[in-house]
Amino acid sequence: MTSSRIIPWLPLLLATGCAGLGWRGTPESRPSERAGWRVYSVGAISFEAPSSWEASGDGQKVTLVPPEGSARLEAWVAGERGGDGKACLAAGEAALKERDAGLARVQRHPSVLGGQPAVQQEADQGSAHGWAYVVCSGRAQHWLTFTGRSPVSQRLLEDWRAVVRSSRLGGGT
Repeated sequence: MTSSRIIPWLPLLLATGCAGLGWRGTPESRPSERAGWRVYSVGAISFEAPSSWEASGDGQKVTLVPPEGSARLEAWVAGERGGDGKACLAAGEAALKERDAGLARVQRHPSVLGGQPAVQQEADQGSAHGWAYVVCSGRAQHWLTFTGRSPVSQRLLEDWRAVVRSSRLGGGT
């Protein structure tokens, strides 16, 4: 990304932490059965993502950015929440609600991720559009988020949907 192209993105990059991309290590991954994709694992969740995306992180948090830098995918373990899986998921929904300030057109509803009950949220913030999933493996809360500059390209939307479809809890894809 050239300096003239990064300046308009600077507030979004700083808000999402993208400016620090590369300061962490490279997360472990393995080739996917899908050509040109890799499998990443974060805590108990695993998912596939395009191998062309720049990856940073570790076993607790992974950040992926496509080559054009117009989006950001993050997966992380938020730690143990609640007394059981149901309480963990309720805590995840409460955490999503706490982030509503500054968001527009927030849509949040029960969903499924990796074959497990989840909470999904979609919202806008300035010139960005994003999706977030919270899912629990026991009491361990896992987040999978994707944010891109609006309008998000069809190719990036298709990649994000493939990431969601490939997600698994408690094992590999």
